[in-house]
Amino acid sequence: MVIGREKGIAIGKEQGIAIGEELGERRKAEAMAREMLADEEDINCIAKYTKLSIDEIKALAE
Repeated sequence: MVIGREKGIAIGKEQGIAIGEELGERRKAEAMAREMLADEEDINCIAKYTKLSIDEIKALAE
């Protein structure tokens, strides 16, 4: 019973780390997009380098 619980906790930690990494990457991409928008970069260029969609970038611009 203890081994199953420990395994479950380990899996939960791994999933939590993965989610945190994804969230961090997302925030970094959004920050980069905001800076590029402020510099009046082309929206297609922003999408290419941040991997955000055009709609996501437009939402950041509002």
